[in-house]
Amino acid sequence: PACWLALVLFTYYWSFQASLERLHKESAQQLDFYAASLSSTLGRHEHLPEILAQEARLTEVLMQPDSPERQAAANRYLSVVARSAHIGTAFLLDSRGLTLAASNAGTPQSFVGHLYTFRPYYQEAMMGRTGHFYGVGATTGVKNRKLVEQLLEEYEG
Repeated sequence: PACWLALVLFTYYWSFQASLERLHKESAQQLDFYAASLSSTLGRHEHLPEILAQEARLTEVLMQPDSPERQAAANRYLSVVARSAHIGTAFLLDSRGLTLAASNAGTPQSFVGHLYTFRPYYQEAMMGRTGHFYGVGATTGVKNRKLVEQLLEEYEG
């Protein structure tokens, strides 16, 4: 009887350890998959600020921020970009951190006219670095990721 009990306990222990090892391996594979998927998703937009910096409608609104026509054109362009790139919101800040144009312009949660100097992504961009930030939006209250780069300062006067 004691021999049978020892055999049952050993079998249970061995089976339990094998199951744990299998679960650990499967979890590690799933984690690797999710990490690669997240990295791919985040990387998909890395060049977007650089591309947007070449757009005349954005540089023109930086040069003439009080022009309603230029602001409207920039808002329309950013709206198309946001839809095409499958991003929540695209927006343009001036060197003071003021939002001059946004894809959500004209909505109750519009970023236009809001100051974002307190945000780390703005501060990073003003130091000439790419600003990355994940957090709750100050205007929307929604969790999101920000990717920000400084445009050439020569556009602002």
